[in-house]
Parts: sequence; structure tokens; C-alpha cells
Amino acid sequence: MDKVSFITEDQWRYTKWRSKFSFSLKCKKWSATYSLRYISAADYVNGGNLDPLGKFFDALTYSDIAGS
Repeated sequence: MDKVSFITEDQWRYTKWRSKFSFSLKCKKWSATYSLRYISAADYVNGGNLDPLGKFFDALTYSDIAGS
């Protein structure tokens, strides 16, 4: 089975697109990092009509900020 664009319970994700972008700023007394992650939409192989997760996962974008 071609697993691209599918999510399974036991074999994790095989989304068609995944990407990560990040950059950091540093000074003498502080630093900050910004990260952006994207995971494309995928079909859920084990999902059924009565499954609370459904048969499809929408694309996700995560945005992370860290500082010290």
C-alpha cells in the first residue's frame, strides 16, 4: 500500500508534505527562537464513520516561541 498522505494507528504519519522553519536572535543577556512547523492533511486509514477522530485529518501549522 502506498502510505503517502495516510495516517495509521501503528505506523505513524505518512503525510505528503512536512516542513520546519526556525530562526534565532541572540544578545549578551538574552536569546529568542521562533519555529514554524507544517504537516499536510492526510486520510486516517483506521477511521470509520463512528470513529470520533473521523476519516481525515486537516493540515496543521504549529508556531513556537522560546526565550531566555
